Order: sequence, then structure tokens, then C-alpha cells
Amino acid sequence: MSAGNSNIAELRDVKMQFEEKKVLDGLSLIVRPQDRLVIMGQSGSGKSTILRLILG
Repeated sequence: MSAGNSNIAELRDVKMQFEEKKVLDGLSLIVRPQDRLVIMGQSGSGKSTILRLILG
């Protein structure tokens, strides 16, 4: 990554669990301005959690 690079979001080794259910385990992701991101998965798989993390 160059010093002038501007990422929209960067997640590194994210782990998240709700009670006994792991929803994220080791997620790493970089979103750049030109990227298009599709998040797919079954109900309860962590899609909304990823979006909340990216949006802050």
C-alpha cells in the first residue's frame, strides 16, 4: 500500500461473537474508492455486522 493510497475501509483479523455464536472469525478486508462490494450469505451469517463495522 502506497502512502498516498486512500481506502474507504480496512478491517484486519476481525472476530465477533454474539453469546455462543461466532459470526466473524478472522475477517480481513480493504475497500478502495473504485471497488464494488457484494456481501452474500445466509441469515445470521454476519452480513449486517460487516456493514455496521464498515460504516462505523
